[in-house]
Amino acid sequence: DGSKCRLGFISLPAFYADFQNWKTRCSIDIEKLIKRLNAEKTDGIILDLRGNGGGSLEEVRRMTGFFTGRGPVVQVKNHLGRVEVKDSSYPRPIFSGPMVVLIDKTSASASEILAGALQDYNRAIIVGDSSTFGKGTVQQPMEIRKMMPFMADARRAGVLKPTIQKFYRVAGSTTQLKGVESDIVLPSLLDAFEVGEKYLDHALPHDNIRRAPGFRELNRGNLFLPIIKGNSVKRVNECQDFTYIQQDAQRMIDRRKKNVIALNKETRKEDLAEAEERKESRNKERRLRFAKLAEQDAKTFRFFRLNLEDVNRPELEEIDREKDKESYMRQAKDGVADLDDTPDWPSSLDPVKREAIHILADLVENTERARMAGALQNNNS
Repeated sequence: DGSKCRLGFISLPAFYADFQNWKTRCSIDIEKLIKRLNAEKTDGIILDLRGNGGGSLEEVRRMTGFFTGRGPVVQVKNHLGRVEVKDSSYPRPIFSGPMVVLIDKTSASASEILAGALQDYNRAIIVGDSSTFGKGTVQQPMEIRKMMPFMADARRAGVLKPTIQKFYRVAGSTTQLKGVESDIVLPSLLDAFEVGEKYLDHALPHDNIRRAPGFRELNRGNLFLPIIKGNSVKRVNECQDFTYIQQDAQRMIDRRKKNVIALNKETRKEDLAEAEERKESRNKERRLRFAKLAEQDAKTFRFFRLNLEDVNRPELEEIDREKDKESYMRQAKDGVADLDDTPDWPSSLDPVKREAIHILADLVENTERARMAGALQNNNS
């Protein structure tokens, strides 16, 4: 509607923690970034967990509290059936504004705990692949040498990692097999592959336990999902890049079902020529469309760099995409990569990032409209 808003984008590749130096932890770094975004009067935050394979459970427990405040985060059940509830110790959320969480099929373990908690609390809209990886188990390394006879040669004994516990979301469902399902599903190549715990042999089953004591979700109506999802579906249907992704995904699915690889040289040449022709056709279309989109972005967006080196700067540095691109090209030394004429995403926004921005902007707008009209529903439904 022409109004301006400030959106923050945080990418978290892993839940890292240095167990020898507790000052090096992802939760400390994320806390610094969020506080700086608050100082910049950010209206909403996108948390990107795509490709995040997990990490420290303690970091998840602490980080969830940044957005929910004090309360249960995850439940852990051992082989005896004993359930332990892990709570956030943060008394109040650091950021209480609108949120979008990006996930994909490779978001696993700790990522699923955070995304699942924010979804159960109705604290954020989950966007991305149909679901996360679906790893809801805990393994504990056991050194085989400790179980060997005293005089045995244990130099190559190795380590076993037996499963000792299972994760459950605060609403009672395990992340095992099903993972965390997106509220808004975007077309994805990963959904065309058999990626996930459910495709592994002898995977533990999905099940449910009781809700975590003290768990009180926020009102789901304040996410405005019917409106926001409808807007997203319309944009995705009109997005040529998502159409390309859908076409490629369907091609992969058909190839897997066919389960045949041609050994005939001429047939392989024809397949390669067809793929190259498709790539050239798409690149030609993209170059024209991306040029127009870049012009539109220049009028719509302003980008500012925020990393751990910037959090204490008086002013954030505005990003000049052209200079960044020129700098990158001067450093490029990969001859094979230089031969690829696929154009870069305008403003460095791939289709998923761009759609996430639109979704968050919709959420910010609807939240503000409801607040101004006094129509925000009471929380703790």
